[in-house]
This record gives sequence, structure tokens and C-alpha cells, in this order.
Amino acid sequence: MLISGYISFEGHFASIPCMIRNLSETGALILLNHPGPVPQQFTLYLELQGYRVECERAWMKGLKVGAHFIGEKIKTRISRDQHVETSENALSEAMRQSMAAREHSHEPKPAPPPEPAKKSLGPAAPAFGKRR
Repeated sequence: MLISGYISFEGHFASIPCMIRNLSETGALILLNHPGPVPQQFTLYLELQGYRVECERAWMKGLKVGAHFIGEKIKTRISRDQHVETSENALSEAMRQSMAAREHSHEPKPAPPPEPAKKSLGPAAPAFGKRR
């Protein structure tokens, strides 16, 4: 599971984009997009789920951060829905027909004719050094 979110701190004036790899009722494994310091306490925003939670950094190794929830999950005004469908269900019938027509229109093109040989202007000079 990968959930997009961000770490907010400094009174919500600073934030770090991240991905939440594992999520439980008591904490989360956070993957940072870029290396950098993460404060000991911060707010984790989970946009897709539509909530935020106060966290304490339990550990940090490279781009991975272990977070322990120290507050209750609070609903936020901002949330996003995620709808996942197979491509057959997501595309309209007209779009599928258009894609099928384009796939069938790709026929092998004939090879271009060979280029005529260039006329020689005499013996070639050496690329470098003196001629003896």
C-alpha cells in the first residue's frame, strides 16, 4: 500500500511530501521523497483518507521514517477520492474503437532505397600528424 501525504511542522508553515508505506492504528512507515531532517514531532496529513494525525518520530533511517501516533485522527476539509478501474471499464466505447483502429493501421513501411555512392575527390588526407 502506498498512500500520498505530507509531514507538516513549524506551525504548519513547513511541509515535506511523502508516501505512507504501512499504516496501522498506532503508527506508520513513511517514505520521504528527498533526504532531509524530520522533526521529532509533526503532523501527518493523509489526503486520500481525509484526515491528519499528530505524530512522534520513533526512528529514521535514510528515506524511511517510523512514526508513532500521539494524537487522535482528525478529519480535514480536504480529501480526495481514488477510483481504480480496469482500462476496459475506464475508457469509453468510442475511445476503445479509436485505439483499435490506430493499432491496425500500423503496417510495416518499405525500406528506403540505398543512397548512391559518393564520388571520391582523391586520396584522403591523414586525420592528424605530418604526411611523409
